[in-house]
Amino acid sequence: MIAVADSFDAMTSDRPYRRGMPIHEAAAILREERGRQWDAIVVDALLRSIADQLERPAPLLLHLVRDDVADASGVASA
Repeated sequence: MIAVADSFDAMTSDRPYRRGMPIHEAAAILREERGRQWDAIVVDALLRSIADQLERPAPLLLHLVRDDVADASGVASA
Protein backbone atom coordinates (compact mmCIF):
# COMPACT_ATOMS: atom_id res chain seq x y z
CA MET A 1 0.00 0.00 0.00
CA ILE A 2 2.76 2.39 0.91
CA ALA A 3 4.60 1.80 -2.37
CA VAL A 4 1.50 2.66 -4.44
CA ALA A 5 0.66 5.76 -2.40
CA ASP A 6 4.28 6.95 -2.37
CA SER A 7 4.67 6.40 -6.11
CA PHE A 8 1.46 8.27 -6.89
CA ASP A 9 2.50 11.14 -4.64
CA ALA A 10 5.97 11.26 -6.18
CA MET A 11 4.55 11.34 -9.72
CA THR A 12 1.98 14.06 -9.02
CA SER A 13 3.94 16.35 -6.71
CA ASP A 14 6.09 19.23 -7.88
CA ARG A 15 9.80 18.77 -7.27
CA PRO A 16 12.58 21.36 -7.49
CA TYR A 17 13.75 19.73 -10.74
CA ARG A 18 10.36 19.05 -12.41
CA ARG A 19 6.65 19.70 -12.24
CA GLY A 20 4.29 17.04 -10.98
CA MET A 21 2.41 15.24 -13.70
CA PRO A 22 -1.38 15.40 -13.96
CA ILE A 23 -3.19 12.67 -12.05
CA HIS A 24 -4.50 11.25 -15.34
CA GLU A 25 -0.93 10.46 -16.42
CA ALA A 26 0.03 9.01 -13.04
CA ALA A 27 -3.10 6.82 -13.08
CA ALA A 28 -2.16 5.54 -16.54
CA ILE A 29 1.32 4.57 -15.29
CA LEU A 30 -0.17 2.79 -12.29
CA ARG A 31 -2.58 0.90 -14.57
CA GLU A 32 0.23 -0.07 -16.93
CA GLU A 33 2.44 -1.47 -14.15
CA ARG A 34 -0.43 -2.91 -12.07
CA GLY A 35 0.37 -6.49 -11.16
CA ARG A 36 4.05 -6.07 -12.07
CA GLN A 37 5.58 -3.18 -10.16
CA TRP A 38 2.63 -2.62 -7.82
CA ASP A 39 0.05 -4.92 -6.27
CA ALA A 40 -3.05 -4.95 -8.50
CA ILE A 41 -5.55 -4.86 -5.62
CA VAL A 42 -3.87 -1.81 -4.08
CA VAL A 43 -3.67 0.01 -7.43
CA ASP A 44 -7.36 -0.70 -8.05
CA ALA A 45 -8.23 0.66 -4.60
CA LEU A 46 -6.28 3.87 -5.20
CA LEU A 47 -7.84 4.34 -8.63
CA ARG A 48 -11.33 3.86 -7.15
CA SER A 49 -10.56 6.43 -4.47
CA ILE A 50 -9.62 9.07 -7.08
CA ALA A 51 -12.19 8.06 -9.71
CA ASP A 52 -14.15 11.32 -9.41
CA GLN A 53 -10.98 13.31 -10.15
CA LEU A 54 -10.19 11.12 -13.17
CA GLU A 55 -13.63 11.81 -14.66
CA ARG A 56 -12.89 15.54 -14.90
CA PRO A 57 -11.30 16.85 -18.10
CA ALA A 58 -7.53 16.66 -17.93
CA PRO A 59 -5.77 20.05 -17.64
CA LEU A 60 -2.93 18.57 -19.71
CA LEU A 61 -3.03 21.09 -22.56
CA LEU A 62 -2.53 24.12 -20.33
CA HIS A 63 0.38 22.34 -18.63
CA LEU A 64 2.02 21.57 -21.99
CA VAL A 65 1.43 25.05 -23.42
CA ARG A 66 3.05 26.76 -20.40
CA ASP A 67 6.09 24.48 -20.62
CA ASP A 68 6.46 25.03 -24.40
CA VAL A 69 6.24 28.81 -24.01
CA ALA A 70 8.86 28.76 -21.27
CA ASP A 71 11.15 26.56 -23.38
CA ALA A 72 10.80 28.79 -26.44
CA SER A 73 11.35 32.05 -24.59
CA GLY A 74 14.05 30.79 -22.27
CA VAL A 75 12.05 32.15 -19.34
CA ALA A 76 10.65 29.72 -16.80
CA SER A 77 6.91 29.87 -16.22
CA ALA A 78 5.56 30.48 -12.72
